[in-house]
Amino acid sequence: MNANTDFENLRALYQPRIPNDWRNRLPDPAGYYPSRLSKLGRPNGEGWAACRCPFHEDTHASAAVNLKTGAFRCFACDEKGDLPRFHQRITGLGFKAAVCDLLEVRA
Repeated sequence: MNANTDFENLRALYQPRIPNDWRNRLPDPAGYYPSRLSKLGRPNGEGWAACRCPFHEDTHASAAVNLKTGAFRCFACDEKGDLPRFHQRITGLGFKAAVCDLLEVRA
């Protein structure tokens, strides 16, 4: 084994675990999205609010986020998902690290 492999093995041992109830502990989408999106509009009755997509050059609101469920969708680049997937894309973290970051779980 080389030093790189040893480091990866040790890193895997010290990664925080995702709690079983992690979905119930995610931040409120109505509090999460406004600080991360440009030009977030007012939500409609179902909770969807128009915004500029942060994943491509966007000059108008081509995306929408649901401030009740946490879902997002861009109608221009077809990026879509839930709040953890959005956080993954924004931060560049993997799934486990993004969920732990959202839950503020530390190793």
